[in-house]
Amino acid sequence: MEIESVAEIDGWDRAFGNLRKKFPGASEGILFCVHKLQQDQHLRLTDFRDEAKLHGITLGGRSLHSAKVLLGMERPSVRRSKKEIASKSNGSVQFSKKRAEAALDSNAAQNTLIDAVKRIQDAATMESIALRQAIGEAVEILQKALKA
Repeated sequence: MEIESVAEIDGWDRAFGNLRKKFPGASEGILFCVHKLQQDQHLRLTDFRDEAKLHGITLGGRSLHSAKVLLGMERPSVRRSKKEIASKSNGSVQFSKKRAEAALDSNAAQNTLIDAVKRIQDAATMESIALRQAIGEAVEILQKALKA
């Protein structure tokens, strides 16, 4: 009985409900990826695909990317039509050297800001994980005390 209660607190079932509220439009596969990335942001899809299957979740190829976008770890990819791609490759869009340098400076500033936000998110994620572990341990101690 003890193990089940602690597992429920840290388990996928509990996390799924919370994640569904936080990201209401996301698929179950994306939410599972979010759950795993909150535990370790360096995981790859191959690291937890089998675990997802155990829960009856099929992970699509873009599930991990979509989860990273939801967590702010990556930018959303932009889908372009074949016509847009062809027009850009023909050189129809040309920038002056001055404009190109200004765009690079702007991108550098954005990247610096994004990196700072990611570091803050990473720190918050790590703190959240530590707090969840502490809560799990506290629940376990309380359960033992109640049984004594």
